[in-house]
Amino acid sequence: MCIYSLIPSLFPFLVLGNLIASSDLSSFASKIFSGVFRGVFHLSENLFTAYIIGLVCGYPAGCIAVCREYKRGGISQNEAERAIILCTNASPAFCLGVIGASLGDIKTGVNIYLLQILSGAVTAQILPKCKLFAKNKKCTDKIPFTTAFCNAITGSVQPTFNICAFVIFFSVTAQFIGNYLSNLGFSRYAISVVMSLAELSCGVNSACLLSAFFPACISAFAVGFSGLCVIMQLKAICTEYKVFPRFFTLYKLLSGIILALFTFFVSLII
Repeated sequence: MCIYSLIPSLFPFLVLGNLIASSDLSSFASKIFSGVFRGVFHLSENLFTAYIIGLVCGYPAGCIAVCREYKRGGISQNEAERAIILCTNASPAFCLGVIGASLGDIKTGVNIYLLQILSGAVTAQILPKCKLFAKNKKCTDKIPFTTAFCNAITGSVQPTFNICAFVIFFSVTAQFIGNYLSNLGFSRYAISVVMSLAELSCGVNSACLLSAFFPACISAFAVGFSGLCVIMQLKAICTEYKVFPRFFTLYKLLSGIILALFTFFVSLII
């Protein structure tokens, strides 16, 4: 699973995330969209790049970018904790390639990917506001592209293998729980939700066996919540930087419910 599926789909995006973070383009874009970004998510422009990395590269690249910005001194601890919640998103590759392919409907994958942006904006209004970092300090040291490219590759190796370890453990656990609940006579719908709580891909794969609007809604819930597998990955990453949001799991659960509701209403319209 890791050699043929996870590593090829994960490692390049971690490298891409590191390159985006070190590029001048990210600083230029953050200045253009800083007003909208600050107004919607109540985060400083220093976190715009981390948000884009989370949207483009998926879990856990956005969280890594936030932690590194915090380590550089560009944001406060409160801002970092808020950003970790809002910058944890599924990539378009996952939404289209996994959800779209599993459900046999690419349009559903596109809808879920776009709706998670709206869900994040709603979640941002629910989260407690934090004081933005007054100094707004940004690292301006420029490094050659070749150096940044090499650093991006070497810096992505260890996180990739760490993520593989989490995915293997939680995938096996989710399958075991699913089989156990099935033997106890639980419905496929309940089993699918429980598997989504444990591991994202397992939840999506089990949801595709359901009917009506349930496959799309449960897949959306899995994306919004991200699963205990991703949450534990983020916890392991954040431990190194000594920063992690309180009630993170609760907020992600709320985000999953919001995204599932949005997906349900969109499925009624489209």
